[in-house]
Amino acid sequence: MPQYPKPSGQLGPLPIRRKRRATSDDGERKKIVKLSSPESDHASKIQAFAKFKAPADARFFFASNFAAFPARTNVNSRVTFWTDGSLRKRCGGAAVVWRDTGHAANETGTQWATLEKCYPIPTENINAVELLAIVEAMKKALEIVDEASANALSHQEANVLMFEDVMKRYSHQLTKSHAHKLSKEVFIFTDSTNALNMISNFDIRHPRREPLQREQLISIYHLSRQMRRSGIHLEFQWSKGHSSIPGNKLADQRAGILSTQMSKRGYHSLSPSAKEDFVRSIHGR
Repeated sequence: MPQYPKPSGQLGPLPIRRKRRATSDDGERKKIVKLSSPESDHASKIQAFAKFKAPADARFFFASNFAAFPARTNVNSRVTFWTDGSLRKRCGGAAVVWRDTGHAANETGTQWATLEKCYPIPTENINAVELLAIVEAMKKALEIVDEASANALSHQEANVLMFEDVMKRYSHQLTKSHAHKLSKEVFIFTDSTNALNMISNFDIRHPRREPLQREQLISIYHLSRQMRRSGIHLEFQWSKGHSSIPGNKLADQRAGILSTQMSKRGYHSLSPSAKEDFVRSIHGR
C-alpha cells in the first residue's frame, strides 16, 4: 500500500420524455430534438455515489483507513457497513457487519454488530447474493443511522492530514462526502465490483438484468430514494476482498460460515419451520 505523505415508499410516475420537431426560421423541418425534464435521467437512477474510478491503491487506502475519515461539520451521524456474499452448493449466505457504538467492548469503545441473511432459493448467482447483502445493509441503515454519531476522533488534525493528499488528488473519484450538505451519511463497502457496476449503471426505466439481480436492484433503487428523502447521503464503496481490512474480513467470514452451514443442513430441503429454527440458531450463536 502506498504511503501518502502528510503535506503541511413508491414514487409517482417518472417524467415522460417528449419529442418536438424543430424548424428553421423559414419553416423548414430540422432534426428531432429530444426534450426531457432535467431531473428525469437522475430520478431514474439509484440515488447514491457508486463510482470507483480512482486508482486501486487510492481506493484501498481509503477503505483501510476509513474509520478515521474526517466528517464535515454539517454531518452529525454516520454509519459504515461492510457486506459480502458467499455460495456453497447453491446455498447463498449474505452478511453485513458494522461498528456498534452502543456497547463499549474494547479500547475503541465499539464492537462489531452482524446481520446474516439466507438467500431464499437455490442459486448459482453470486451477484444476487452480494446484492442481497447490500439491500439488508440499507434496511439496517434506515433503522440505526439517527442513533449513530459521527466519530469525533475523525476530526482530529492527524486524521485530517492523513487524508489530505489522497483527497487532493482523487476526491471526486473517491467520495462525495465533502460535497453534500446533509447531516447524515451511510457508507456501504463491498468487494464485489460486479455489484458496484450494476448499481452504478442501473436505470429503473430499463431494468434489464437477470431476474434475481433485477429484483435486488429495484429494491436498492427504492431504498436509495427513501434514504435521500430522509436526508441521508449514501455511498457504495469498494473494499479489496480477502484483505486485512477488518470489516471486509469479518463480513467474508460470516457469509462463508452461513453458506457452509446452509449446505451441510440441506437448507433448501428443510420445512418452513425447520428453516426458521435454523435462522434462529444462526442469529443466536
